[in-house]
Formats: sequence, structure tokens, C-alpha cells
Amino acid sequence: MKRYTSLLFTAGPALLILFSCRPGDQKNKDEAAIKENTASYVQAFTQKNPEALGKHFSQDATYINPESGHRIVGKEAILQEFNRMFSEFDGAQLQVTIDSIQIHDDSHALEKGTARVIIPGQLPSDSRFSAQYVKENGTWVMQNVTESDLRPGGMNINDNLLQLEWLIGTWTDQTEDIAIESHFERTLNEHFIKGTFSLDYKGKNELKGEQIIGWNPNKNAITSWIFDSDGGIGEGTWIKEGNKWIVTVRGILPEGQASSSIHHYTLIDDNTYKFGITGREIDGIILPDLEETSVIRKKNIEKGPDNE
Repeated sequence: MKRYTSLLFTAGPALLILFSCRPGDQKNKDEAAIKENTASYVQAFTQKNPEALGKHFSQDATYINPESGHRIVGKEAILQEFNRMFSEFDGAQLQVTIDSIQIHDDSHALEKGTARVIIPGQLPSDSRFSAQYVKENGTWVMQNVTESDLRPGGMNINDNLLQLEWLIGTWTDQTEDIAIESHFERTLNEHFIKGTFSLDYKGKNELKGEQIIGWNPNKNAITSWIFDSDGGIGEGTWIKEGNKWIVTVRGILPEGQASSSIHHYTLIDDNTYKFGITGREIDGIILPDLEETSVIRKKNIEKGPDNE
């Protein structure tokens, strides 16, 4: 899902400034006005009021989306983005932290900070913004805004992998005889997700494996590279359909046979997903599907009523 951290920063109409103020007082009043209007902007966003938000932009305002590189030009185009976002995401909340405000002269200023967008049922979306201001008819408005995505802690993260942020953590899938535990974490400057898994049968470990998940620019898709303790290797291509991820996997078994299968990850909530496999083949021989089972985030099992 396309993320809409865009357009969610700060600022707004400044208070009228008295021309009789001393230069130092003028600068302080300008800074105070921009800070005060940050709160006004956040309130307008929470109320889903595009008209009020539009007052914070100049007529020729521009915004560059960090994910697509698309340049949105003009107040009306920006308001269209707001309307589209509000229609798609209900109950979105905005939090803003100002890092600095620089008043360059009587009509130009620069504001930098971070913003967090909270959408019910999703992980928070963090960004770092830089907004250039001009003063029009005594009012500060944004003329140019740039933004970059952040993950918690302030580090840049590969934008394409944000769609799999829910996967980070430790998971378990257990039946009477089989127990599978998997763990996912970010690695290599946040550009990849590393996954490990271990399969036990009747208490004895039978198989272990690792996979690296990253963005493949040649395929224009999320791709995973899989290795298991028997010597098998594979490559998967991830496609999102609603709340489900469909991964087409092709591999080579230790004895050299070609294998293929389709893995299904269906996200139920933040702590549960269902996993199943269809389309299993080895050297053209069709194998039975593996029915979906529930996979639970491990910390919730450890803290459950039966484990207290």
C-alpha cells in the first residue's frame, strides 16, 4: 500500500507582524508564529479539513514524494492529494516535532523536523521534512516541501520493505508433532530483512534455513533468496493482494531437482498471519497442497494466560 507520509508536516498562516518591532523581536515573533501554526496544521489534519490545510500553502507550492519522485505542483493539486488520502484512511492522526526554524530574512524561512502519521490498524509512519516558507501578505506559507522516510530510531529504511514491517519479530507455528519457529530482523543498513527458521518433528530438529528479503530493481518487486540446511536453494517473488502476500518460489533441491511452489501469507492482525502452500511441484510432479495454519507472534504466546 502506498504510504501517505507525504503532505503531513507543519506550518500555516503566521500572525500579522508589527512593523515597529525591533529586528530581534521580529525574528522571535516569526518563529513563534510558525510554531503556533504547526499546531493549527495538526488540528486541521485531524479534523480532515482540506480547506484549512490549504491555507498553509502558497499558490505555487511544490511537494516531492520521496517514494515515487513525483513532483506535485500547486495548491490545488496538493489539496487533491489530501482529499484522496482522507477518503482512503479513516481516523488518521498526525504528530509533529520541530527540530529547527531558520528565519533568513523578512519573507523567507526554513523549518525542519519530523512527523508521525498514525493510522488505526497499521504501524506508525515516520518522516523527516524540510519546508521552505515565504511570507505572503504578512502570512507565512509553505512554498516547497521535501521529505524522507524514517524508521523508529531515526534511521532511513528501504521504502519498499516498509510493506513487510509487520513481519519483523519472532513467530511460531505448532501442531501435535511439528513445531516451526521463524525470526525476522532488519539488516545491512536497513536495505534487507533477514529471516531464519527451524523445523522440529516430535522434538527433534529436522531442518533449518535462512532467507534474505530485499527489493529487486530488475524485477521491480520484493524478492527473497532462500537457503536450507539440506543444501536446497530458492528464490521467491512477492506480490501483495489486499491483506495477502503471494510468493512464487522456484528452487533447486540438493539432488538437483527443480522445485516450485506458491506461498500464501494472509495477515490477520498485528500478531497473527495464516500460512499455506499451493502449486507444489518437483521436476514436474505435482504434490498435495499444504493447508493454511495460523502463525502467532511468539511474545504473545509467552505472555498468554496459559504461560503466566
